[in-house]
Amino acid sequence: SFNKYWQAFRDNPRLQGGFIWDWVDQGLTKTDSKGEKYWAYGGDFGDKINDRQFCINGLIFPDRTAHPSLLEAKKEQQFYQFSLHNSDGLAIDITNKNLFTASDRETLCWTVTESGLIIDSGEIVLDVAAQSTQTYNLLDTLPTQTAGHDYHLNLSVCLNQDKAWADKGFEVATEQLPLKSECGLVLLQKPTEQAPELQQDNDYIFVSNGDFYIQFSRSSGLISEWQVDGEIKLLAGPKDNFYRAPLDNDIGTSEADNIDVNAWINRWQSAGLNDLQVNCSNISAYSLPHAVQVNVDFTYSYQDKLLITTQWQYTIDAKGAVNIEIQVEAAPSLPSLARVGLELILPNTDSQVNWYGRGPHENYPDRIASAHIGRYACDIEAMHTPYIFPTESGLRCDVKEAQVGSLAISGDFHLSVSRYSQQNVAQAKHTNELIAEDKVYLRLDGFHMGIGGDDSWSPSVHAEFLLQKKRYHYQVNLSFK
Repeated sequence: SFNKYWQAFRDNPRLQGGFIWDWVDQGLTKTDSKGEKYWAYGGDFGDKINDRQFCINGLIFPDRTAHPSLLEAKKEQQFYQFSLHNSDGLAIDITNKNLFTASDRETLCWTVTESGLIIDSGEIVLDVAAQSTQTYNLLDTLPTQTAGHDYHLNLSVCLNQDKAWADKGFEVATEQLPLKSECGLVLLQKPTEQAPELQQDNDYIFVSNGDFYIQFSRSSGLISEWQVDGEIKLLAGPKDNFYRAPLDNDIGTSEADNIDVNAWINRWQSAGLNDLQVNCSNISAYSLPHAVQVNVDFTYSYQDKLLITTQWQYTIDAKGAVNIEIQVEAAPSLPSLARVGLELILPNTDSQVNWYGRGPHENYPDRIASAHIGRYACDIEAMHTPYIFPTESGLRCDVKEAQVGSLAISGDFHLSVSRYSQQNVAQAKHTNELIAEDKVYLRLDGFHMGIGGDDSWSPSVHAEFLLQKKRYHYQVNLSFK
């Protein structure tokens, strides 16, 4: 929620502050018994009185590479502000927030995108006086729009000459403005294929249609096998996921001998959210004219107390695409959930991740201003942020499409991909304790709690970013290419 502070400074000229603790992670290099180097912090040098990782809260790592939060700070502190100008075409108002410095002939590059693909672009040399606003016309008419697509105006201001502090081409300001999209009806193609074959026995439900084979376990309620052309595509089927490896902000001042009862980690663990007992209470399957439907109900308990129920509805079409619709109901006594989503495990067959959503860097619901919606690609390793004190990391928000290896995903979800299990990350205290497995953990969240950060010792997630509702609904579609 860093943007709220900086907006307050803009709205109130007499207000000042916004000091960030800290600039750099103050870690020192150590080498473990296996020869692996890692960043060490308080308590790692035999010091008995220490503040643990409290010196590890910077915007950059000790080697001066950037945390994702540095990009958020840069975005909010930029001296150019942008807004759409009311006109028949496409025009923008650019405000120079510098107190004394006029724009120095910087170059504004702009693009209009349709669902992440560029359909128009241009460049303008800026000439805006200090503390003033200038209107620039980009297009006389808006591009033709198609129903069902998203449209954005992307703006980037870059230096057109070398400076003492940055090279020519350095981006000094950026913005993404959503454009009004056509709201016409999108005609969906009506299925014509016959439903896949459905077979059942006392232990399993089988759905197949020549090229694919999906098996559900009646005891667990999960997909126990998914094959395409004889190749195993899943190591573990989708299952509910309500927890995250605690962030530094989730832990706060809690220590083994000094628990902060208000810290999120204590609230979650006291409620049993890290140790839920799952039970498949019902599973059934039906053949529809063009698909097979499998319904599964789960209950989640802690110390014999029912905390969460979920209803999963799988709809499997003739081509093997699986639509999963999930209803979640949480007990009124529960604190804000860390996430409402699912996790599945893929074989380690492809290291590439592609997505249409926010990026390219890590972002969370209350830290998204610098992460523009677009089409991005990277290796799985780049989806992980190597925080010195390992925590939940690597989320990409507001994703509509993704592909991880041969698995295509669509819906409205938050995406994270990792070679580390949640349990490993939650238990690790240093990066050398993380174990990269020969598999891929894919997490798709319908909802994810914010990360806070007003300070690093109290539960400071703002109310609008908490998951305090007791009913949730989301859906995703999975298919292997």
